[in-house]
Amino acid sequence: MKKTLAALTLAALSASVLAAYPEKPVTIVVPFAAGGPTDKVARDLAVVLSKGLNNQTVVIENVGGAGGTLGAAKVAKANPDGYTLLLHHIGMATSPGLYRKLPFKVLEDFEYLGMVNDVPMTLIGRPTLPATNYAELVKWINDNKGKINLANAGLGAASHLCGLLFQQSVGVDMTTIPYKGTAPAMTDLLGGQVDIMCDQTTNTTGQIVAGKVRAYAVTTIKPLSTPGLSNLPTLDSQGLKDFNVSIWHGMYAPKGTPKAVVDQINTALRGALKDPEFVKRQEALGAVVVTDNRLSPAEHKKFVEAEINKWGPAIKAAGQYADCHPGHPGPAPRRPGYPDSGPSHFDRTSDCLRGLESPLDPQRNRHRSVVDEVDLHVRAEAAAGHRRVPRAGRAQHLLIERAALHRRRGG
Repeated sequence: MKKTLAALTLAALSASVLAAYPEKPVTIVVPFAAGGPTDKVARDLAVVLSKGLNNQTVVIENVGGAGGTLGAAKVAKANPDGYTLLLHHIGMATSPGLYRKLPFKVLEDFEYLGMVNDVPMTLIGRPTLPATNYAELVKWINDNKGKINLANAGLGAASHLCGLLFQQSVGVDMTTIPYKGTAPAMTDLLGGQVDIMCDQTTNTTGQIVAGKVRAYAVTTIKPLSTPGLSNLPTLDSQGLKDFNVSIWHGMYAPKGTPKAVVDQINTALRGALKDPEFVKRQEALGAVVVTDNRLSPAEHKKFVEAEINKWGPAIKAAGQYADCHPGHPGPAPRRPGYPDSGPSHFDRTSDCLRGLESPLDPQRNRHRSVVDEVDLHVRAEAAAGHRRVPRAGRAQHLLIERAALHRRRGG
């Protein structure tokens, strides 16, 4: 009798929650800065998602930092009432590998609400690169081993992950140049300061269509139908069998959010992803709206778990971690000989670059000599009386200069 009463009470409470939710605006946390690809997806989604949530306003809150883990941590610790949600990309699956200490557990601290889209990636090169197609690019890579610069938007970024797999797939290590975002990386690629980059179609389609970069291939199993990209071959068809990298987005809620609320959000999400205007906006960015079984919370979670198992070993094998100093998620501690004033942003970059050495690389000493020369530059500036250590951007350009010199010398 007591069990029956308890069951009826729980059912009544669930029905009450479902009927009442939402009574106020719903917040979607985007764990990256405003204006980026994930932010764009979230803002477009918010407009149509509200229709299935009693026309309540859906607010976007940008909580950037630490590769998306700060925003994710905020949602994991939020009140599980359905009013604080998370929209995150592939970083949800790569953070367990990139960060050895996370303030949350990806598979245990969230309710999964469903996938949103898949964003393909493209392999592109500087406009002056001699190779005009993928076959020529492969020959150029093999002819220039030890002389190639590979740009990315920062450790843990989509372009970093794609570049990591590309190097492992072709069996050639490259000098990795990490930037603070796609914009500066693209600027240097356009200027010919770096050689190649693998990045999302949301960032590369415009440059490809305008003919400002060399475009070699897409990272999906099937060719794309997006205007300007439909003529590009897949890496899979060019010999890198099963090479498949897409930057997907999914929605999450704090663990313990009532099932009735989870179901209502999932229903609203399914409706939003059928909205013609939303689909059109996504297609214009080269993204593909999810229509398969990953729309269900259970299948969404299975997919993320599979992605964790896919990326974790690759990251571990390469020894590439975002928390270059265990227990120090912020700037690294200063080493002897560095100025005492101000945080040592450069010091952290230098140490992270050491972590970018791949086990594939038979020339680890070359990497170390480049980084050590940058260290010597910092120490020389400190000895000359400069109070501040150069910021990370200086390190990147020194690496580019040294790699270019290395290329000219034929070393």
